[in-house]
Amino acid sequence: MLPLLLASQGWATALPLLLAPHGWAPIGFPAGHALHPARPVARRAADVSLAFSVPRFGRNEPPAGPPEEIQALFRLLGLAEDATYDEVTSAYEELASKYKGETKRLIKLQVAKDKILDFRLKQRMTGALKVAEAFGEDRYADQKKPLITLPPFLESVMELPSKEALTKNAIVFGVIGLLPMLSLSWASTSVSLGFAVALYLLYNRGAPDTGNDMDAAMRPPKVRPLLLSVGITFLMGAIGATVSQLVYGLVSFLPQQVVIAVSTSFFFGIAATFFKVQEN
Repeated sequence: MLPLLLASQGWATALPLLLAPHGWAPIGFPAGHALHPARPVARRAADVSLAFSVPRFGRNEPPAGPPEEIQALFRLLGLAEDATYDEVTSAYEELASKYKGETKRLIKLQVAKDKILDFRLKQRMTGALKVAEAFGEDRYADQKKPLITLPPFLESVMELPSKEALTKNAIVFGVIGLLPMLSLSWASTSVSLGFAVALYLLYNRGAPDTGNDMDAAMRPPKVRPLLLSVGITFLMGAIGATVSQLVYGLVSFLPQQVVIAVSTSFFFGIAATFFKVQEN
């Protein structure tokens, strides 16, 4: 009997059939379990399908490079796939100048540049950009941050000057402050002149510029800006006079008249350079 079963069913099927009547069963088969030697094909197919339908967990790696369409656009502009913003714009401008007058070609170049920039922007937003230089940030590499920034609560009464205005005022008030170096008797003249110049510059700062100094002199005065100009200039002059007493204690080798003139002129310059009274 055993040889016949082994020959017809095979070891894997015949052994459980022989042991089942005696209450024995291999591991994984309970005693008395009716084993079907042949399962339906559909059941086996379903088991195989289930086995391969288990989701995989892991990090989705971004594509190795730009899609074929973007690669073609890079080639159209004659660029490598890791070209920077400046390289893209420079290549476009050079080709646009070369093919000036060829409308269709210029349109293709413009579209290529725009699509490349859009693609780089998407890469940057998703964190997939891996070029050494952050694309697009080199536009701002040459733009230096200002050395001085005003706090928000002072923006209504103060305004940073232009480089030209700062240089001009520094020269003007520097000369006024150093007048007592020529003669100590000019100290009072230095303070009075500094007050007058600061008042004039502060009042006219931010006013419409017609390009004619006569128009500025003949402009009818506005009460509020004029009062603010007088108050700010007088306050800064008083601060300068107070500071001069402290400075004179440190540089007592200089004549006191010179220290007072330089200190007040310095604060008059601050009033005329950084404050504003005209309404925008």
